[in-house]
Amino acid sequence: MVADVLRRQIHDGDLAESLDERTLIADFNVSRNTARESLSLLRHAGLLTQEPNRGFFVRTFGIDELKDLYRARRVF
Repeated sequence: MVADVLRRQIHDGDLAESLDERTLIADFNVSRNTARESLSLLRHAGLLTQEPNRGFFVRTFGIDELKDLYRARRVF
């Protein structure tokens, strides 16, 4: 559930650039493991990047990547 909400917020542009697992724990009232798993799922989906000792960040896309994403969306 947490990953789905975050995914929607990322797609809508409503999410800040960085994500903190402590904030997710408080906002969603979930365990640390659930917060970490949600962040990991979004990282594997290519929506977040992870920097050691700094945390997770919303991934920014270049113009070519955005064009590819919109082409793929038109197929579905």
